[in-house]
Amino acid sequence: MTRFDRRDGEYVRWRGRLLRVASNSGDTSVVTQLGPGEAVPAGYRTTRSADWVEPGLIVPVAEIEERFALKTWCEFRGERCEVTAWFGPNLLMVTAFVSDATAARLGMSATFERGYHAREVDITEVTGLRQERTEFTPAGDWRR
Repeated sequence: MTRFDRRDGEYVRWRGRLLRVASNSGDTSVVTQLGPGEAVPAGYRTTRSADWVEPGLIVPVAEIEERFALKTWCEFRGERCEVTAWFGPNLLMVTAFVSDATAARLGMSATFERGYHAREVDITEVTGLRQERTEFTPAGDWRR
């Protein structure tokens, strides 16, 4: 079974450290997830959420060295699908805005979100399993 070094999501590099983005807090800062027991650097603020074990570090956008997102994809019966979860040897795949005929051919069920279909399959049934990285460059909207 293939696993990747990092979970899908958005990341920033700050002071040479790679941190997972927990949420965007506007144009001036992002909230990142600290690892278990990581100390908060002097002079920086944190925030708490019921969803996080560790505090979220508030990082000014101007100090971010790079920002990118990771997302896992595969092919299933000739269609590109997003992998949204792993359950042991199984993957939960999602497609967006495919025809009802295509969804039926793939054996996918409609989700609660309009236009999306999902199916859980054994990892051996997919091909081209990969994690793609999307760069957010300094010229992008995230840093002003």
